Amino acid sequence: MSRNRFEALLSNLHFAKNEAIEDNGRLRKVLPLVEKLTATYQKVFSPGADIVIDETMVPWRGRLVFRHYELAQKNLNCKTHVVGTVRYNKNNMPAEVMSHPLKKGEMVAKEDQNGIVVLKWRDVRDVRTLSTKHEPVMVPTTDSKSKARASKLKPLAVMAYNIGKSGIDRSDQMVSYATNIRKSIKWYRKLALHLLLGTSVVNAHIVFQKATNIKIHIRTFREMLVKVWLEEDNSTPVQNKAKKPRKTIHHLEVRNNQQGNPVR
Repeated sequence: MSRNRFEALLSNLHFAKNEAIEDNGRLRKVLPLVEKLTATYQKVFSPGADIVIDETMVPWRGRLVFRHYELAQKNLNCKTHVVGTVRYNKNNMPAEVMSHPLKKGEMVAKEDQNGIVVLKWRDVRDVRTLSTKHEPVMVPTTDSKSKARASKLKPLAVMAYNIGKSGIDRSDQMVSYATNIRKSIKWYRKLALHLLLGTSVVNAHIVFQKATNIKIHIRTFREMLVKVWLEEDNSTPVQNKAKKPRKTIHHLEVRNNQQGNPVR
C-alpha cells in the first residue's frame, strides 16, 4: 500500500456516524467504540475485588477539556469502596484536615457517619487520601531494603493505594513498549487508536496468559497477533480456550468506626 493511499484511508477513519451522534458528552465521537470494547472486556474477564483506575495520558496539543469527579458516596451506594489521593484544593473537603500543618510522620483525619475517611499524612510532602474502606490508623511497613533500619509507620489507606498503583505503572510500561501515538489533527482518532492498539492489546495479553498459563513477553505477543491477522485462513480453533468467567458475588465489607458504630 502506498503512503498516499494509507493517509487517505486514515483521514477518513471514523468511529461514529455524525448524523446519528447525540449529545452524550465530549466522548461522543468515540463512544460507540468505547462501549463495544467495554462489553467485550466484560465477556472475557471477571476482575477481582480490587480494581485500580488511573488516568491514561494521551499527548494532545489542542484545546480539549475533560473533567473527572470522584463520588465516594455514590460508589458506596453501589456497594463499591473507594480509595485514592485528593488534591489540596479539592472542593467539599474538610478544611481542618486539608490545611492542618503537620510534621514528618504525623497524620490528621476525619471520618463521617458513612465511614468516608479523609486524611492527610506528612512524608517528604503532604499526602492527602480519601477512603471508604480503611480506618484512619497508622501501620508499620517494611519497605526499607535495610533490615537494620526501623520499620516506618504509614496510614493503612496509603499502603493499600501504593499496592494498587504498582499494577497501573506496570500496565503503562507495557503499552509504552510499542507506542502508536502519532501526529494527528483529530483528537478522537488518536484516542481510539490508543484504545485499540495499546490498551486492548495489553488486556488481551493478560487474558491470554491466564487462559493458557504461558508467560510471554508483550512484544512477542504483539508479533503473534500480527502473524494471526496476516494469515489467509485464521479460522483454526485455538487450543486452551478460556472458560466462561464465573459471576462473582459482591459483598461490601463492614467495619466499625472510632466510636464503635458499624459503617459501610
